[in-house]
Amino acid sequence: MLCIPENYLLLPNKPSYWDVIHFDIAIVGAGITGSMVAFFLEQYAPNLKIALLDSHPTPNGATTRNAGFACFGSISEFLDDKTTHGEAYAVNLMHRRLAGLSILGDVFKNDDVGWKNYGGVELFMSETVFNQCVEMIPHVNRLLNDKSDTAFKVKVYDSIENGLSGDVKSITNQREGCIDSGLMISALHRKLKSTRFFFGCKVDGLFANGNRVRIETTHYNINAQHVIVATNGFSKSLIPELNVLPNRGQILVTSPLPSFKIHENMHYDRGYYYARQLEDKRILIGGGRHLDKTNEQTDVMETTPKIQRALEGVLRDTLLPEDVDFTVDYRWAGIMAFGENNEKEPLVGRNGNIHYIVRMGGMGVALAPITAKEWVLQFLS
Repeated sequence: MLCIPENYLLLPNKPSYWDVIHFDIAIVGAGITGSMVAFFLEQYAPNLKIALLDSHPTPNGATTRNAGFACFGSISEFLDDKTTHGEAYAVNLMHRRLAGLSILGDVFKNDDVGWKNYGGVELFMSETVFNQCVEMIPHVNRLLNDKSDTAFKVKVYDSIENGLSGDVKSITNQREGCIDSGLMISALHRKLKSTRFFFGCKVDGLFANGNRVRIETTHYNINAQHVIVATNGFSKSLIPELNVLPNRGQILVTSPLPSFKIHENMHYDRGYYYARQLEDKRILIGGGRHLDKTNEQTDVMETTPKIQRALEGVLRDTLLPEDVDFTVDYRWAGIMAFGENNEKEPLVGRNGNIHYIVRMGGMGVALAPITAKEWVLQFLS
């Protein structure tokens, strides 16, 4: 006779017969990196059983909380990276970002992800920094294999024509664009035909056992032969020894400002500030983490008065004329990942059957596609 304990209803809920909890590969993190890994695994190894886990109902780190830039860097950022890490590092980073954007364009060729080929523009308020960057343009263009020497070029934006606070010297490029980050990740998830999703499923720990890895989550355990950690700025909670530092990126969006006419992605101060005009004429501006480095090295997604005031200050004092007023309609923060010495290239490796693809350096839109594709091809070789 079957006996049901008196406290049966108090027992923890268990997965049903229909819950497939043994996988070939489980990916922790359903942002652009983890989802790109799943996408290329499906493309090149369609028979694998793949699980994609995320602690939130929708990816909530950097993928859906960024500025929607599909960019590869600016001249002043190149100089900054060259000073810190050397020229070979700086140019390789740009090349890989460009290659990643090319892959992204192929993946979403027939999808509406809000892709706009507006190009990019770096704004300068310092004559000295502007002249230093102008001198580097021919050299950087050659490093980027731009035989026409036009990847980066000088342009002056007229204040009256473009709604700026004054005439602004700039360096433009036509190789970058922008996307709608929400549409992009939704479209990417729709492309995953056989991957099993586990959203709202927080991973508490990874435990290797022979040739399997047990993934302990808030709901129940999942087993996989291989686990890929793709949680970017949150990765140290699962693999503490990684050289990954979370960096908060704060953003605000203004009320509509139709008098502002620059459609390109705007970069300022070595890429530490970034802005764009949205389709409804609002201005999105983000950045400023270099103003409070210690406090901004956090995975707490909260805005702070210091950084938000700085963003408003760039709008009022640098971009917009004095007689143009605005309100702030949206404020939010996302979490990026860099190395301890501001390394921006992805960190890829493994510890047994636990792999990691993390640290996108604030440019996961560009670096995740190429890094994910390369990892999949190497893994399957």
